[in-house]
Amino acid sequence: MTLTEFDEKKYEQVVRSDERAFLVFELVQDGDLTIDKGAKKLGMSVSDFKQAMKDNRFNIPEK
Repeated sequence: MTLTEFDEKKYEQVVRSDERAFLVFELVQDGDLTIDKGAKKLGMSVSDFKQAMKDNRFNIPEK
């Protein structure tokens, strides 16, 4: 059995990244931010952004 070190800084980066993504998804879902701008803020293509929203059970607003 091998034990690995816990990288606290990496963990914090991942958590912040996830929190940021959820915030952007919520803003897009509520209509406060366009899909294009949301995707750009997260450095994703629009199609990847839409898929990520679906995967995380957010509603994609219609244009």
